[in-house]
Amino acid sequence: MVLADVTIPNANVYYEVGVRHGRSVDPDRCLMVAAEWAQPVFDLAQLRSYRFPLPPGPLTAEVAAEARKRIEAWLNDAALGTSPVRTVVTGGDPGRARVVAFAAQTRALSETLDRMRTIRLRPRDEQAEAARALRDELLAEPAVVPAIRLELLQLIRDCLGWAEVIAYVDSALTDAHRALPWVREQSRLAQG
Repeated sequence: MVLADVTIPNANVYYEVGVRHGRSVDPDRCLMVAAEWAQPVFDLAQLRSYRFPLPPGPLTAEVAAEARKRIEAWLNDAALGTSPVRTVVTGGDPGRARVVAFAAQTRALSETLDRMRTIRLRPRDEQAEAARALRDELLAEPAVVPAIRLELLQLIRDCLGWAEVIAYVDSALTDAHRALPWVREQSRLAQG
């Protein structure tokens, strides 16, 4: 079992979580935990992690006991989960069809992110039209990867404005997306 505390952005921890998730031949035994106030980085935001209390100030015995109690309760739940890699590639030999499908999906994600970067490089008066076109195209595809929906939220915020952020969050994001701290923050800013 790997217990990974992802409260702070530590590259070594992220690397080790990636290595653990990449070992698709073994059942996954990786539990990611973080303080309730932690902001997950983009790559981990869509993965399940468990939150424990960690108020500012000295770490008291009571706070440590509560965190330990929560983590111990989550251990059984974590044993049932599988890594993101294992859901795509099973066993030691993934087979050509799965590898080709995974490569195609990865290529599509990369191309979409490149398109978003290109929109941001356009002159300001051209960004809104291009952002709307990409938003409409992506929302017409039912299987848009969750991470792309979050990137699209940033593009809408930057190129279309707060009113469109509210509409997008309300209509295009799932409850799981809306529960993410960063999405809640953006929604509150938009409403303000």
